[in-house]
Amino acid sequence: DTAAIFQLESEGIRRLMKKLKPDQFDDIVALVALYRPGPLGSGMSDEYAERKHGARIRFPHPALKAILEPTYGVILYQEQVMQIARVLAGYTLGAADVLRRAMGKKIAKEMAEQRSVFVEGAVARGVEMRTATHIFDLMEKFADYGFNKSHSVAYALLAYRTAWLKANHPGAFMAAVLSAEMGDTDKIVHLIGECRAMKLAVEAPDVNRSRYEFAETEGGILFGLGAIRNVGAAAIEAIVAERERGGAFSSLRDFCARLVPGVGKNLLEALIRAGAFDSVERERGAMLHHLARVYALAEQRANDRSAGQSDMFGEPPKGDDCPPLAPGEQIGRDQLLKMERDGLGLYLTDHPVAWYRRELAGMTNMNLHDARRLAGEDNGDGRGRGERDALWLAGVIMNIRVRYIRQGKAAFFTLDDGSGRLELALFDKDYANYADMLSHDDIVVVEVYRSAYDGARDHVRWRTRTILTLDQARRRFSKSVHIGLRTEDLDHRLAARLEESLAPFTDTDGCPVVVALRTADAETRLRFGDDWKVRPCEEMLCRLQRIAGVERVSFHY
Repeated sequence: DTAAIFQLESEGIRRLMKKLKPDQFDDIVALVALYRPGPLGSGMSDEYAERKHGARIRFPHPALKAILEPTYGVILYQEQVMQIARVLAGYTLGAADVLRRAMGKKIAKEMAEQRSVFVEGAVARGVEMRTATHIFDLMEKFADYGFNKSHSVAYALLAYRTAWLKANHPGAFMAAVLSAEMGDTDKIVHLIGECRAMKLAVEAPDVNRSRYEFAETEGGILFGLGAIRNVGAAAIEAIVAERERGGAFSSLRDFCARLVPGVGKNLLEALIRAGAFDSVERERGAMLHHLARVYALAEQRANDRSAGQSDMFGEPPKGDDCPPLAPGEQIGRDQLLKMERDGLGLYLTDHPVAWYRRELAGMTNMNLHDARRLAGEDNGDGRGRGERDALWLAGVIMNIRVRYIRQGKAAFFTLDDGSGRLELALFDKDYANYADMLSHDDIVVVEVYRSAYDGARDHVRWRTRTILTLDQARRRFSKSVHIGLRTEDLDHRLAARLEESLAPFTDTDGCPVVVALRTADAETRLRFGDDWKVRPCEEMLCRLQRIAGVERVSFHY
């Protein structure tokens, strides 16, 4: 559980941690030193963990037991190389440091000289020449992997302190981490997912409560105004200062009257779209619709005050700031989420994928957060997944960019499923096949594999092989359609409505329909005949869900 913990948050080091099972501070020191390409690639990390948990420990010479016992017989730290040289071959501290540097730089001439000095010194102290040569070979090998222990201790101490803060003050810690990563939307998405896993609710930004940074609240975290797109630090300072001076803002008009012209109209629109005014006014649509008029009025009054003019009767005009919207102006859930995404760079209060999450789990191998961990540096051992290790993933399409490359056109786009984001690429014939399916805000299911391409500009690590719409994925992966019926509603009219709703979607290559009937005492399932195989899709799902007597409809994978 080390997300956001210094040095210990990658997937690779988590895997190593599970093997090592650290139970004392020195284990964290070792963990930091072991999680590097050399120890990982040589199998040294696994060997260390196995020895900690009971595997046989061997020492190359009895005199080295005191030096290597804390690391289970493994030469792990540079300081150990120096200690071995002093104990076994009589090196001074200065000479031992020269040996350490020579090993690190791999200078052949110096290494030959040091080998001679070491072996002669060890033999003079009663060590067999063969043993002395073997130990020098071990030191030379582990010098590639040896880490400076004093550095590792400092890293481990910071890791321990951040872990302690996360465990004992989770709200304050995660608010601080979110504030530190405010400029990186991908990291914010990941950290908000971590907050939810920790049962910390992340509340939407609020002009009457939020400050520039994220802040701990009772049982959760309040979104920082500084993480809203197109909102500058100076404007936020002005908002907070005015709120502290004159109290909470009572309406959009009150806000404008107190802060215009110091706060621009574009900034106000960004705050509204991000949901920062939801506690002040009821409808975002109404605020956006009336913003220009309210802002112009506040600006005019500010100008009049500057010119020394006032209302004839000395009273502020009365009237509603934002009259109720007509029914046609109501903003739906999808549009609200898009506004939120545009304002914050992410979906906060809900996610388009949320309605389909259980269904998509049947079509995919993992969520995007876990897939992201498999990419590049998060692998730990430096090895990626090949084309044979294809994955099925799902999410909302964002940030589409089309570019010309040597082979022709290529598309780069981001997939977002609420758990994280992953950048994907379409090259060559795949681009020709699926370019028309790239549309912002569409939910798609994609087949991807680890790409050898890792350009410095785009850092693309996953290449797209197949893109399916949600309905195409349903047709490809569905094994059956299940319809739950209330037994008290069973009659010929229900049967007729089912027939009417299913008929347009019958397909001999489709999947079977299963009806589930349940009473207080018993339950049974009836499978329709092959003539009633259907092509699963959103329209059929909606039609079935509108039938009185149908409790539930689901696609099984």
